[in-house]
Amino acid sequence: MRQRISEQVSKQIKELYDTGMRLCDICRKLDINVNTARYHVWDEEKKQEYAKKRREEKIKLYKKDPSVRERNNKKEAERRDTRQGRILALYHTMGKRNRKWLKAKDPRFIPNLMPRDAFFKMVEDYEKKYGAVCFYERTPYTYKAKEPNTMSIERFDSGLGYTKSNIVFSGWDFNNRKNNFTTADCFIVVARYLETNYPKDFNFLLEFQPGLFSLLMKKFNKKNTIGAPRIKTKKGIRMSFSQGGFVGGY
Repeated sequence: MRQRISEQVSKQIKELYDTGMRLCDICRKLDINVNTARYHVWDEEKKQEYAKKRREEKIKLYKKDPSVRERNNKKEAERRDTRQGRILALYHTMGKRNRKWLKAKDPRFIPNLMPRDAFFKMVEDYEKKYGAVCFYERTPYTYKAKEPNTMSIERFDSGLGYTKSNIVFSGWDFNNRKNNFTTADCFIVVARYLETNYPKDFNFLLEFQPGLFSLLMKKFNKKNTIGAPRIKTKKGIRMSFSQGGFVGGY
C-alpha cells in the first residue's frame, strides 16, 4: 500500500532515482515502503494507467459486494469532515477551478499554482493569526461538510485568481453570498448606500476627510453620463438619469 507523502519527498525520491540510487536504498534512506517509492519514479502516463486500473478493480469489487461501497463512502465522508480532509478538499477544489480557467483562457488562471505543502502552511498561518474563523464575519467555521459555516476557500477579489495574497478563508454561507462580487463592487455598493442614506455625511467624507477610505469613495463615486432626459408620465414625474433617479415633478 502506498504511503501519503509530501511533494517535497516525492521530488526527492525522483532526484535520488535519477542519480542511479536503487529503490531499496531510497526506501531505507527516506523511511518509506517500496510501493510508494516505485510510484513516485513513474512518468505521468504510467501513473494514469495505474489509476485507471485501480478504478476498474474498485468497480468490480463494488459490483461483487455493494456493502463495500457503503463502508468506503462512510469512511470517506468521515475523513472529509476532519481538518486535514477539509483542507485537502479545498486544495483540490482550487486546482480544479484553476484548470477550468486554463481551458477557457480565463485571465484568472495561475500558471504556477502553489503546491499542497504551501497551501497547508498558509492555512496554518491563517489560523494562527485569526483563529479558525470566517475572515469577514469573524465567526467560527467548521470542518464538517454541508454546514452554513463550513470552511471554504475565498478569493478576496473575485476578478483575480488563487494567489497567496488573494486567498482568505470564510464560512460557506458568506462565501456564497459574496460570490462573483469584486472588491470594486463592494466599494460601489458602500458608496451608493452612504450617498442614499447619509448624504450629508457622505459629502463631508468626500470633500473634507483625508485618508485612504475617502480616496476610495471618491474613486467609486461615479456619476452617470447619459445626460438628463426628462420623461413625462401620467403622474407628471420627471426623471433625471444624470443624477441617478427621480428628482421631482412638474
